Amino acid sequence: MSEAAERSWAEAEAAREAGRFGEAGTAYRKTIALVPDFMPAHVNSALALEAGGRADAAIGETRRALHLAPDHPQLPFNLGNLLNATRRPGALAAFRCALALDPAMSRAWLNLGVVMHREGALSEAAAAALRILAIVPDHADAWNNLGNARRDQGRIEDALAGYERALALRPGFADAARNHLCAGLYRDDDEALAGEKARRFARRFGPPAQAAGSRARPAPAIDADPERALRIGLLSSDLGDHPVGCNLAALFEHRDRRRLWLAAYDTAARADPASAWFRAQADLWRNVAPLSDRQIAEQIRADRIDILVSLAGHFDLNRPLVAAWRPAPVQAVMHDGGPSGLNEDEADPRIDAWITDRWLHPDGEHAGDEDAAREPAACAGGDRLLRLPLFYNFLKPARPPSSSRPDPAGTVFGSFSNPAKLSRAALATWARILQRLPQARLVLKYRACYGDPGVIARVQALIRAAGGDPERLVFAAALETGHAHLERYGAIDIALDPFPFSGATTSFEALAMGVPVLTLAGKAAIGRTTTAILGPLGLDELIARTPDDYVERAVALAHDPERLARLRSEIPERLAASPLIDGKAYAASLEAAFHRLWRERGERGSTRERGSTRERAASVLR
Repeated sequence: MSEAAERSWAEAEAAREAGRFGEAGTAYRKTIALVPDFMPAHVNSALALEAGGRADAAIGETRRALHLAPDHPQLPFNLGNLLNATRRPGALAAFRCALALDPAMSRAWLNLGVVMHREGALSEAAAAALRILAIVPDHADAWNNLGNARRDQGRIEDALAGYERALALRPGFADAARNHLCAGLYRDDDEALAGEKARRFARRFGPPAQAAGSRARPAPAIDADPERALRIGLLSSDLGDHPVGCNLAALFEHRDRRRLWLAAYDTAARADPASAWFRAQADLWRNVAPLSDRQIAEQIRADRIDILVSLAGHFDLNRPLVAAWRPAPVQAVMHDGGPSGLNEDEADPRIDAWITDRWLHPDGEHAGDEDAAREPAACAGGDRLLRLPLFYNFLKPARPPSSSRPDPAGTVFGSFSNPAKLSRAALATWARILQRLPQARLVLKYRACYGDPGVIARVQALIRAAGGDPERLVFAAALETGHAHLERYGAIDIALDPFPFSGATTSFEALAMGVPVLTLAGKAAIGRTTTAILGPLGLDELIARTPDDYVERAVALAHDPERLARLRSEIPERLAASPLIDGKAYAASLEAAFHRLWRERGERGSTRERGSTRERAASVLR
């Protein structure tokens, strides 16, 4: 290598290590121009490009490096990571290439399993984790990945065991602990229990007590005017093509920009077209995926956010413990599976409101009712409840419901829910329905998951054990989206909602296609999501109270074709007139809720200040 090339290489490396990625890229290009076949320059140039957010250029540089050194397993591994991160095709092939060159490359097995999991090949994802464990039995990440695959196969007990093994090997493995907490929601319909588990999680992985006391104090109010435009921060991995994102799209599109300023803190670095739409709609968008919880909190504080909303914190790639640092004066949670676990200290609660509605948290079942003159109710886990007029909002169906007639040979039931939600109790109840209706069939569909042999075997075994006939199960394995997916409802008479973890988007899609959805109203909010969709439509006849009631309602509806036809005709009309698809009203209700929270904060602050003044006066008098 020439002296000039060595000098530019050294400059590039120094700039990359210092985080000056633009400068590093310029120096790498100069090095490559001088020494085109110097493979390390292509590799490290790709790293700098990726860190600088230039994924396309990083992929190109990695491909050039691979052309120069086709037998180097690290290069197809790097390429697979880039393709996976940007959701481009070819990641599986790249990881398999790396493994062909180095079969013991545990990182490649790990990431291969992640991609297989996302594509619905759950047994293969589990096999990839097991392959790692055959090489490195104490690989905590492999145990966590195995737990994820087992969870989505519906094998919740096995999933919990995988997470527990990961935590035993790495006690500080917060993601495994959060996954353990989340998996329990598929099994237990108990808000108090979920709240206690969330508190234990927060104690174990939240900020130390001293740090929480010093760093977690609310930021000073920027402007005390209760009617001014509020700076709202949304902390989420799901602002894209995801049910949470879709539910909040109306807020982004229809908010009064004179009253709400929206900042999005993306914890997943999403790159799909839907996330691009959210980025364009937001007033501020930050990719905080590489940051620690404390660093994210410091950024939120620096951005002077008034109200931070943590979305679905215990699911996906979300970061619920950011709120434990109290980076905003007011903090709320939405779309989570249970209580936040962050209000253990009653004198210094970190969550000011769990945003919900009266169907998810019915009046009279919690500690007080909410109205303008009284404190909001508190859930069993300790979070104060703030009820919207309606919690859910959906996009208006893009096309009219299917007009396909039900199969006259027998009732066709369907469930298009995640197999993880198909609990033993739900499958046993569905088996009883099939027993009562010998000509009935049950169609199961969720992405490509029902092409997985492990998922099929579990469902068949549990239906058989409960006395049902597994031969009357139909598994739809094709990965379909958009209209092709919705048209599947044309062959379904009645949709069956799982429990104790109820559906939401799947239930709305069925209703949008004119298919009645039968649900069991659970004890906790996570078991009442379909109830929160049926209730506003006036479809209480589809809400069961017990498993026995669920069976009786399903059988009665199957035996009443006139009623079934009437429902198929009425549901689209009800939906078309429903506030469930009124995006402007939904955005206005959230605006009102945020401003109410801000006013309450001001009132509490004034009360505390008056109290402090009285205490100071009393001490002088003494």
